[in-house]
Amino acid sequence: MIKALLSLIVCTIIFSSCSDDDNTPGAPETKKDIKLANDARLGSILTDSAGRTLYFLTADVTMPTICEGPCEVAWPVFYKEKPSLGSGLEAKDFGVVTRPDGKKQTTYKGWTLYYFFEDKAAGDTKGEALENIWFVAKPDYTIMLGHAQLVGEDGISYTASYQPGTNRFTPFFTDDRGIALYTFTKDTDKKNTYTSETDQTKNAVWPIFAGSTKPVVPSILKASDFETITVFNKPQLSYKGKPIYKFGRETGMGTTKGVNVPSPGVWPVATAPNIELLPPPEH
Repeated sequence: MIKALLSLIVCTIIFSSCSDDDNTPGAPETKKDIKLANDARLGSILTDSAGRTLYFLTADVTMPTICEGPCEVAWPVFYKEKPSLGSGLEAKDFGVVTRPDGKKQTTYKGWTLYYFFEDKAAGDTKGEALENIWFVAKPDYTIMLGHAQLVGEDGISYTASYQPGTNRFTPFFTDDRGIALYTFTKDTDKKNTYTSETDQTKNAVWPIFAGSTKPVVPSILKASDFETITVFNKPQLSYKGKPIYKFGRETGMGTTKGVNVPSPGVWPVATAPNIELLPPPEH
């Protein structure tokens, strides 16, 4: 009898200690500052501990952010210095930046994180694709959108038609971390005419972008417009038949140095036709 009672006590203690362990199957999950939720339309999205959706701003592909003043009222910043993370998220993807107004803001894969003031309940995504510049934060984007002033490796600013001039509203495709993507004017439909099987120096300057066979894209784009082609036994993502590349000398998020190499417009940034952008938020 005593032995059975002791066994019961030990089992109870073990169960109680395990129930506080997030790794125990079936155990209640403690609240995480940032976690993943599944949206029926948008798939996997980032939320805070209460289930409120987090967003990216395409203009923040080049720092610092331009969302201040009235913009920040509509799009409050999300900030946690060292957020606790739900399953499927990694600490190395998160960071903190200091905004022009001195406030701090959490980043995910380089993108600053925001709320949208009209999202009232957990799971609301009313800010998705608003003005074609706000998109839910997702862990699995193959393609994201940035919009910024194009600046070539020569330091000259270019318009969307690759003439010297200013147009800070030029939209372009990026990878999930805001690295600009390009196409090559000499390529034909689903045909890469640049990459060499033997000349690795060429491939280093303009490496192919493999992307994903099941691309995840912002909701204003069609995933079906992106296809994978095979280039010397390697996958390359294409958009409406145009193979997509990166620029090997690109230095970071939001830079567009490839637009003038070897001359302006030979390697245009990859983009969708007729993306109409409203002016960025006012300060």
